Amino acid sequence: RHHSIARSRILHFPFIFYSLSCHIRLRASYQYSGVAITEKPSAGPAIPTRRVITTEPRLSDKVFRGIVTAGGLSSLIILGLIAIFLAYQGYEILVKEGTSFFT
Repeated sequence: RHHSIARSRILHFPFIFYSLSCHIRLRASYQYSGVAITEKPSAGPAIPTRRVITTEPRLSDKVFRGIVTAGGLSSLIILGLIAIFLAYQGYEILVKEGTSFFT
């Protein structure tokens, strides 16, 4: 039960939703205006322990990164091949028609 007081307090505004900035302003103004601030019940779930963050990615992260990279590179290669094909097939027409082809 080492919850901080700020973390364990809630404001009671039933069925009213505010944006984050509006909520912060309202909380600051109601803190001194007599609105009831009550403690949360202690029957809530326990706070999980902190995980250790490592710099070495897990195997699943490496596999995901490899699949995404392969997909991105293959799509770029396919688009490049399509552009080369269209330029090769359209070169004669572009040379014959000149700039009037675009107008």
